[in-house]
Amino acid sequence: MASRTDRSRRRTFLQTVTACGAAACLPALAAETPRLLTENDRIDIGGKGKEIIDNAYRAGREYMEKYGNCAQSALGAIQDSVPFVPKDELVFLASTPLSGGATRTRNASCGAFTGCGLAIGSVCGRSRANYTAKGAAPLPGQLLLQVHDNFVSTYGNVICTDIRTKVGGKCADVVGKAAAWCAEALLKQFTNYKA
Repeated sequence: MASRTDRSRRRTFLQTVTACGAAACLPALAAETPRLLTENDRIDIGGKGKEIIDNAYRAGREYMEKYGNCAQSALGAIQDSVPFVPKDELVFLASTPLSGGATRTRNASCGAFTGCGLAIGSVCGRSRANYTAKGAAPLPGQLLLQVHDNFVSTYGNVICTDIRTKVGGKCADVVGKAAAWCAEALLKQFTNYKA
């Protein structure tokens, strides 16, 4: 948990760079690091795994169709569908430029894939407190690799321009599938869900 001084510094910094001092910005500025899950954590979802995955798919499609931005649409769908994924406004804000293969060049990873990585990292990533610890955090990479493998088996790779070509530029289904794949990977790891 961040100290009061750390939170105050972060708030001042964010207010300066975003010109955000209004009351509407305070929830995001006051956000604290959520409790990160480990390999041993299990959450009872009461047999709702399929429903959660289906909701992630539907939300991903809907958000992309309504609002655009594949990275934010995938991340938002996962945040809104998987009950233990934090609805962190700062992570959502940070995902903004990652749409369209990062910076809209379409030369890099699909934004929906990247949004999945942000969702996974917000659940079990490495915190600043553990940043200087030796070694990487393998669990988030393993979970994102599962999403990656689904992309590869469906689209051939995770590169935006290649995927867009295969789907004729219609990415709503790609975002829906990505959100569902990510939700399933998270549920398999952290809940009693069985496929």
